[in-house]
Amino acid sequence: LGMWHLYNLEWEQANEAFSKAIETDESFALAYAMRARTHRLMQNQTLSDEDLEIAVSMSENASNEEKKMIMALSDDNELGTNSFNRVIERLAAKYPDESFLKMESIFATMSDIGPDMILRRGKELYSMNPNFTPALNIMGYAYMQKNEMDLARETLQEQVRRQAGKANPYDSLGDYYLAVNDNSMALKYFEQSAKMGLKASVTKVDSLKNKLAKEKNN
Repeated sequence: LGMWHLYNLEWEQANEAFSKAIETDESFALAYAMRARTHRLMQNQTLSDEDLEIAVSMSENASNEEKKMIMALSDDNELGTNSFNRVIERLAAKYPDESFLKMESIFATMSDIGPDMILRRGKELYSMNPNFTPALNIMGYAYMQKNEMDLARETLQEQVRRQAGKANPYDSLGDYYLAVNDNSMALKYFEQSAKMGLKASVTKVDSLKNKLAKEKNN
């Protein structure tokens, strides 16, 4: 559940889910590591460092695969390396039927692998598990990178249909409309996402309203 929230960019909910996992099992080393990762995404570096230190100290009692993930996150945090992504790539190859690892191999490496690879992996994941709708989000942005805007719109609209109760799909569709210079539609979707609690959308709403006001005055 924590990873599901993570892929939907719901940092607070992900943090809460990992915390509940830790309450259930205080020796759950990987839950500490994933909560550390979430803290880092929320720009809470001190809390991230604290959780990662706990995860490393517990890693000797974790499985070999969990230990690899924890130590890779620790190395990346301390040394600025990219070892977590490489570990995930190897684990996804070792366990090809594990849809969470398949999603992680896109989520963790998307800045490195390029839009064509993102689309290939996203389609593989979606055919493997149609409930993994965050794959649609990543694919939508990949289509935008390739300037295939009709496919981007269709893909992101499908995620909104599939995840109508989630904020991030609306924010992403807002990004699409911003990219095609339809500011009024972009504002509509950003406002919906902001209303549902996505903080990044609140900033986008304010910025876009200011832009539209300046354009009107000019």
